[in-house]
Amino acid sequence: MLPGSRIEYFKVCVRLYYAALSGDWNVVKDILKDHPQALNAAISNRQDTILHVAARANQAHLVKMMVNEMKDTIDLTLQDREGNTPFSLAVAAGASQVIEILRHQNSDLAITRGGHDLLPLYMACLFGHNAIALSLYPLTNSILQERERRWTFFTCIHNGLYELALMMLKDCAELSVARDNGQTALHVLARKPLDFISETQGFLHKFLTYFPGMRVLIRKSHKQSKALILVKELWKQILKDRSDSEIKDLIRGPTRLLLDAAEVGNHDFIVALICSYHDLLWECDRERRTIFHIAVENRHDQIFRLIHEIGSIKSIIFAFKDSEGNNIFHLVANLPSIERLNVVSGAALQMQRELIWFKEIEKMMDPSLREKKNNKNETASVIFSKAHANLLKEGESWMKKTAESCTIVAALIATVVFTVAFSVPGGNNSDTGLPIHIKHNAYTFFSLSNGIAMFSSSTSILMFYPFSHLAMLRVIFLGLYPRG
Repeated sequence: MLPGSRIEYFKVCVRLYYAALSGDWNVVKDILKDHPQALNAAISNRQDTILHVAARANQAHLVKMMVNEMKDTIDLTLQDREGNTPFSLAVAAGASQVIEILRHQNSDLAITRGGHDLLPLYMACLFGHNAIALSLYPLTNSILQERERRWTFFTCIHNGLYELALMMLKDCAELSVARDNGQTALHVLARKPLDFISETQGFLHKFLTYFPGMRVLIRKSHKQSKALILVKELWKQILKDRSDSEIKDLIRGPTRLLLDAAEVGNHDFIVALICSYHDLLWECDRERRTIFHIAVENRHDQIFRLIHEIGSIKSIIFAFKDSEGNNIFHLVANLPSIERLNVVSGAALQMQRELIWFKEIEKMMDPSLREKKNNKNETASVIFSKAHANLLKEGESWMKKTAESCTIVAALIATVVFTVAFSVPGGNNSDTGLPIHIKHNAYTFFSLSNGIAMFSSSTSILMFYPFSHLAMLRVIFLGLYPRG
């Protein structure tokens, strides 16, 4: 802090702080003419210098002017109260231009540690600044300690900096089996399904992936995501020099990563691992459930469809029972989690989706397995009826209210167009009895529009009428509903 009275502090330091924050070089220059000692002095309680404030605020022009005009007297290595240099703060803020200006002046800043003894590279990864991290890694790689390398690697994965993570893996293969809080990199990636959508795809593509029919088209039209490339490289390194028992120990602790991926619907992750190691198809959790059981429980159709690619093994999977005596048919009969149920909005549509899942699995099951009972002496049909009783009622209520609303609107439209049909615009000719405007194109268009409106509204009433009656709704639903 500048020496002198508190009044002097407010007069100089506060003005300098706000000038640096807003990037006002003229004000900074004028103050420094009268108070040159303020250049490297702390101007805030955080022990910030002018350069700290400007770097954090991404004021590239001010930083450039200060460095160029005062390069003989300015100290770029001063630290604030937390131990951060202006360069470290610029990295944390993602201020690319400021970083280049400072690094050009002093290249050692890229490897100068900041607060908590952290390297700028780690801070770039921590705050998710991919381009900055990529530029700093070659400068920092040689001085990374083992623990720092591991931290940086996992931070890259947590924050989606997969290109840098891949570079680090190629430089140090042991990162493939390194652990952070007990988890390997594959364990972390298993639970990040959206990161496996290619970076070339925007929000629309991510939205379309919720529709099964669009996923195949999207998958064919885009390159592999960097996350998927990283997974394949990690898996390649793990398989290279390790025995089957070592591989299984790695993928089973602290959780079974393949089953984690199945739970969240990470299809690409599962395919990448299984393609190189088919025995993973038989991985089970503590309840003896495979990836296909987990996929059915969580309604992940993409993963479940892999069962068609395993040949005759699928008959064994279908007959497989968990610790409670449930086969896949019993599991699909249960309601999924609220999160998975709400993928489709509206109780009626949710019920429809549940029925489709149940019927599709039923078709695939061997007839001898459809009536099998679990340890509670319940068949899949009985479980479905019990589990979906409330959803059925909610669906009926939702459809009834929707149908009634639509019927009212359709009836109002029908009433209006019916009245208009007998109220001829302009009246009729007293001699011929025909409408006066009958030869005008506008009248012809009006008549056709009125007729179409009448037909459409009447059809809507006939279509929505059955849904507005609870008895009819039960007939519609129970036509597909399994007999308990």
